[in-house]
Parts: sequence; structure tokens; C-alpha cells
Amino acid sequence: MTALWVSGLIRRRGGRLALTAIGVALCVMMLASLGSFFAASMRTMTERAVSSVAVDWQVQAKSAAVVPAAMRALRADPENAQAL
Repeated sequence: MTALWVSGLIRRRGGRLALTAIGVALCVMMLASLGSFFAASMRTMTERAVSSVAVDWQVQAKSAAVVPAAMRALRADPENAQAL
């Protein structure tokens, strides 16, 4: 019974059925591309946002005895720009 209905549908409204199938395929493709775009954007969003921002660390030593050792360690680090 279903096969008879489908064959009649294809014979009488084949063009309309094909255009409907193409429209559904295009909508699914667009949703899939939007999903992949959002996933890729979320992966790199934080990295791009902080890439141009300089990190400023402020550290307070607990005792005055560790300040000279901490300053030596900070100044010896090649990634450190400035230690006051």
C-alpha cells in the first residue's frame, strides 16, 4: 500500500518532491556548517582575545627575607620583561 502511494507521488509530483528534498538537504547543510563554524570559533576565541593583552602579575612576598631571592629568580627568567 505504501509502495503504491510513493510510486504515485513520484509520478504525479516528482518535480515538487525533488525540490522539497533539495530544500531540506540545503537546510541541513546550512545548519551543519553553522555548527562547525561555532565549534571552531569557540575553540580559538579565548586564544585570540588574550593574544594581544600583556599579562601583569603582581606578587607579594610573605617576608622580607625572600624578596632578594624572588627578585633574582624573576630577573633571570627570559620571559619576564620587568621586575620592580
